[in-house]
Amino acid sequence: MGKILLFATGDSMLEYGKQLKSEMDNPDSLAE
Repeated sequence: MGKILLFATGDSMLEYGKQLKSEMDNPDSLAE
């Protein structure tokens, strides 16, 4: 159970990291 939660959290952080990097690379996208 703990491992599933850990993986789910890891995936969420990875997606958040991608989104954050995307916004930093493309500041204009924040306006959308």
